[in-house]
Amino acid sequence: MPPEVIYDVSKINQDRVEVDRDAIYRVNPHRFEFQQLDGIFFIDDDRKIMAGFKDVRDDEFWVRGHIPGRPVLPGVLMIEAAAQLVSYYVMSRPGFEGFLGFGAVDKVKFRSQVVPGDRLVLVAR
Repeated sequence: MPPEVIYDVSKINQDRVEVDRDAIYRVNPHRFEFQQLDGIFFIDDDRKIMAGFKDVRDDEFWVRGHIPGRPVLPGVLMIEAAAQLVSYYVMSRPGFEGFLGFGAVDKVKFRSQVVPGDRLVLVAR
């Protein structure tokens, strides 16, 4: 049985970025090669749903070694990008103090491969 759809990604206006990379950088502690989130399209505070993206470039650190000649974005980096989306949401809320870390990942399924030139769209709740 397919998982519940959090949000219909076809309804996302990818031309409108609500939170850009610099704004994410001011909230999330990730730096250099490990800043995996490029922008956030929207945040719906009422439903606690957000959508963001990572534009996959051909000069990223993993491209040369993760399947030479046929680079595929490692699943762990897709998970990291999703974690950074949720991290931004939690850490940007008024009153948040401290550190937010990822504890576990259950029942993860990747719908297709992601390669340089692709935009990975992430939806979280």
